[in-house]
Amino acid sequence: MNKKNNIDKDIRNLCCLSRGEYFELSPFSNVLELMIGSWNLDPVFFNHIQKIFPRLIYFTLLIKSPICIALLKNFCYNSKNLRYIIFIFVNNKLKKEYKEKLKKRLTSFFLYWKINVQLITE
Repeated sequence: MNKKNNIDKDIRNLCCLSRGEYFELSPFSNVLELMIGSWNLDPVFFNHIQKIFPRLIYFTLLIKSPICIALLKNFCYNSKNLRYIIFIFVNNKLKKEYKEKLKKRLTSFFLYWKINVQLITE
């Protein structure tokens, strides 16, 4: 019976990537700052970040292509300890077109829902 419980626990902690690879989700509760460069961000990615880094305060994203603003809003809303989200644009064209739109929408969202997250764009 004890062996079965360990197996069930192991199965719950496994996650499958789209390539069919499995990895174990182990929270890093002491990580307060994280910088990620990713080009294809999806809801699963943000869910993993929230589960693996539950006490995250600083989150920096290197952005090469547009990210769904609704995903970012959801991430900020559900990340209870998040205080700073930093966007670094690595695509100059995107920086000009997308930066103001992103900044305007997220700032108004934060004010409306009284979310205490400071948005920084570089």
